[in-house]
Amino acid sequence: MGTSGANDPFNASRAHFEQLCSFMGDDDSRGLTHGELEQRLGSAGRELLRQLLQDHLDLRTAREERLDEVIDHEGISHHAVEAGHQRMFTTVFGEVRVTRLAYRRRGHANDGQLSTSSASTRRAPRDRRTTRSFSCCRVTARASSCGPGHCARQRARLQQPAPPTQDPPVERRETQPQAHGRSGCRL
Repeated sequence: MGTSGANDPFNASRAHFEQLCSFMGDDDSRGLTHGELEQRLGSAGRELLRQLLQDHLDLRTAREERLDEVIDHEGISHHAVEAGHQRMFTTVFGEVRVTRLAYRRRGHANDGQLSTSSASTRRAPRDRRTTRSFSCCRVTARASSCGPGHCARQRARLQQPAPPTQDPPVERRETQPQAHGRSGCRL
């Protein structure tokens, strides 16, 4: 399945997980309220997931094979390759570093990056060093699509009493006492 030891590409993630398990079994965690423990686990868990993603991206970098030729969207061939091209990538777990082979065209300005990765085939904006994952953009879009008054309208709607129903009134009657001496439910 996986390797362990010095050659394990997920060594940092495993160490973080062990540290988290150690904290959970420690006396310090017993003194926390449920809310404090949940908050601590939430942030440490997101950091563990971020580290897992970083370890996976580093493994992809190590396994990336150089292509003989990459052709851009204009049909121009790029033969020059720069190893170790890095950029920061914002995900729902936090920022990670993506290191790739960058394919260049000799004699032309370096105005973007060409990569064989399906996640990074678009050119990066010149003025931004960080790009966002699709999941991160989706969460941001969902939060901003509500509009400024949406949350207030939702709260107001939830606080209004429910409209009266048009169901016929229920006939109320008293039930007979049960054998054990208690009276039954009243409708």
